Amino acid sequence: GKSSFINYVLERRIQKSGVAPTDDSFTIIAPGNSDIDQDGPALVGDPDMGFSGLRHFGPALIHHMQLKIRSGTSTQNFMMVDSPGMIDSPITRQSIVDSGVSSIDRGYEFEGAVRWFAERADVILMFFDPDKPGTTGETLSILTNSLSGLDHKLYIILNKADQFNKIHDFARAYGSLCWNLSKVIPRKDLPRIYTMCLPQTNGRRPGGGPATTAPPSYMESDSASASGYEGLDGASGGSGGGSGYGG
Repeated sequence: GKSSFINYVLERRIQKSGVAPTDDSFTIIAPGNSDIDQDGPALVGDPDMGFSGLRHFGPALIHHMQLKIRSGTSTQNFMMVDSPGMIDSPITRQSIVDSGVSSIDRGYEFEGAVRWFAERADVILMFFDPDKPGTTGETLSILTNSLSGLDHKLYIILNKADQFNKIHDFARAYGSLCWNLSKVIPRKDLPRIYTMCLPQTNGRRPGGGPATTAPPSYMESDSASASGYEGLDGASGGSGGGSGYGG
């Protein structure tokens, strides 16, 4: 998923990868001359890094942030921000309006924090996994609130396209994602949905997990190369939905 994408683009194993979400923090990944890790308070307290504006979200967010400076990455031109995975529950747009609750309680204003990063990003990638191409709960609130008005730099990606063995499976997942997005995005025409899978190396995925078979031939023309998205990152997982920010 998103961690494998980051590792592939930067050509270094930086983020842990797995089927389940591996962390619940905003991880800023920046190029440098040596490997350095900083916690949230040190990151926000450094005026040269440009994250001091996050102080007003409070200590709960600050302690859910970390900085990873890494040497020897494939690019020295941009930062990548790996966002926490979405916490999805069976919530609809109407239930959000009726209850006045827009997201799961994380202890800090998650929607506002996502908006802060998104406004400063050059590109935003939002990943959906093929087994859960839905937009419920926190994913819905992020799309309707945090990312509102940022369509010009938002890319929606149906990830792990190599998991489809038949065209019918792909069509079903793609159609489900389109249907769910149509209930969230108030536009006549949906934004383009990109498909993506990462190339395999020595029988394993770039993030370290076991590789499956190569993408079927019908996917080859639609599968986007991860390197084609160089200029951003970030992503995120839970329930197949997530958002990423980079700038």
